[in-house]
Amino acid sequence: MSSSDGASVVKEKANVLDFGTTIAFVAPGFLALIAASYHVTLADDWLTFAARPGEGVGVFLFVVLASLALGILVSGVRSIVFDWLYSKLGLPRPEMDYLALKDPGKKAVFDGLNENFYRYYQFYANSLVAVLTFCGSYMLPLYTKVVSGYAITFFVLLVIALFISARISLARYYEGLNILFGRHGGAKG
Repeated sequence: MSSSDGASVVKEKANVLDFGTTIAFVAPGFLALIAASYHVTLADDWLTFAARPGEGVGVFLFVVLASLALGILVSGVRSIVFDWLYSKLGLPRPEMDYLALKDPGKKAVFDGLNENFYRYYQFYANSLVAVLTFCGSYMLPLYTKVVSGYAITFFVLLVIALFISARISLARYYEGLNILFGRHGGAKG
């Protein structure tokens, strides 16, 4: 890749907190921040101060940055656990031909697949990791906490829904990649 190609990539990704990034990382990271707030005083303070009327933008920025950072950590766990798990459950990652993306038409389709399927997969699977973290943080603390059967049922159904939604989105993304790169017979959702 020449330096001019690198410059075009940088210009193209100038808007880093777009909708896809927000749903893929910030939203699940915020769930992880709430989970952390049960045990980390600073996280609890940030959430408390951010919810107060009249607080400055500084606390809000700390919450957003902490959510983004935790979202990226959650995404790492998702990548290690769920990408591997889905591949073992019959959804292998397609082979990518990145050189084919020099064609502007294929690049546009690839970007569309990323924004319309992969980002949602990241949201569902990252949220699944964050919800599991939240459940563990909330329901299994060092002290005893009584949790209603309705809450447990809700969390179990939420985990199942996120797992299935993540798999469907990933299957659609992989199917699109297989079509884009001329490999048919990819995994079906």
